Formats: sequence, C-alpha cells, structure tokens
Amino acid sequence: MYYTRNQNFQQKDVADSQRKTKVMKKKDLEYIEQYRKIYRRVIQEAKRREDNNCISSSKNKLKAAWQIINKELGKSFINNKNIELRQGKNKVSNPRAVAELFNSYFVETIEKLIHQNSGTHTTYNMTNLKMSTCPQTMFINPVSENKIEKVVENLKGKCSSGFDGVTDSIVKKCVQFIKKPLADICSTSLTSGIFPEILKITIVKPLHKGNTG
Repeated sequence: MYYTRNQNFQQKDVADSQRKTKVMKKKDLEYIEQYRKIYRRVIQEAKRREDNNCISSSKNKLKAAWQIINKELGKSFINNKNIELRQGKNKVSNPRAVAELFNSYFVETIEKLIHQNSGTHTTYNMTNLKMSTCPQTMFINPVSENKIEKVVENLKGKCSSGFDGVTDSIVKKCVQFIKKPLADICSTSLTSGIFPEILKITIVKPLHKGNTG
C-alpha cells in the first residue's frame, strides 16, 4: 500500500515537472523566434546600407547595381585573372600595357592591309562618270513621338550599356515617359545642325578570340 501511494506521488511530480518544462520550452521558443526576427531585420538593414554605399560610391552606378542584383541571384561571375601577352621574350600582364598592345596591333594591321591593297584598286576616268543631281531642296520632317516608339521597339533589349550607362532594356521600359523629350532633342538637333558631343563618344573593347590558327 505504501509503495502504491509513493508511486502515485512520484508520477504526479513527474507530470508537474513535464508540464512546467513544456511551458518553459514554449516561452523559450517564443523568445528565440522573436529575437530571430529582430536579427533578420538587422541583417537586412545592414545589407541595404552596404548596397547603397556601394552604389553611391561607384563611378558606374548602373553597373554596380547590376553586380549587386546578380550577386543576390547567385549569378555573379568574377574573373580576377589578368590577360597575359607575350611580346618577344617578355610577358606583359599590366592591363594598361595589354590594352596598348592590342591597340597598336589593330592599328598596324589596318595600315598593312591598306599598304598591301593600295595598288589593287581599279582606276576610273572621272570625266566619263555622270552623276544625277536633284534640283529640289531636301526637307527633313520633325521627329515624332511615334517614330521614337518604333525605333525603341526595334531595339534588342540588351543589358549592356554605352558611355551614358543607359541600357536598351531600360529605354524600352521607359519609352512612354521619355519619348516626348527624345523627340524634342532629335528635332532640335536637326533644325540647329548641332549634334550633341556626348553622343559622339563610344566605348571600344578589343576581345581576344583565342588561338584561331
């Protein structure tokens, strides 16, 4: 009888202890989950500030933004390997020197081709050539917004940009907002005969195609 009564007390104590343990575990889990959310928000805010600082301090803000997007999507491809060229018995790895070698090679190649083909051109007797002339004056119509839309529709939508840092994909998405100022700029350029200097700048990047034989 004593054993049964003592056993009942022990079972009751165990049940109370388990109930208290469950309550404590539930509170601990709620506490952990609460601070996990806080920690997650702190990390997100820190990443946001770091990305903003990276973009604002970059010279090419559009390129920096795309690098961050690709990094978040897991599409970041970083190639830290410098190009090495052999000039005689020396190896050239400095990026500026490599660019100068490429530039010299292309310029010299063109000069050689011109020199080789200088005597192969057919000579024409200019006195026997007849050129038709147009007595009327040429008229250029102002550029309309519809013309801007058609030109933008024919763009390929690539993510690469020129000197201005604006990609085709951005232009296609914003055409409804920029078609009017673009039409005004084009029409003003035609009427004034002035072409914007910044649009005369281009980026030339020689690409090494490997050993093609």
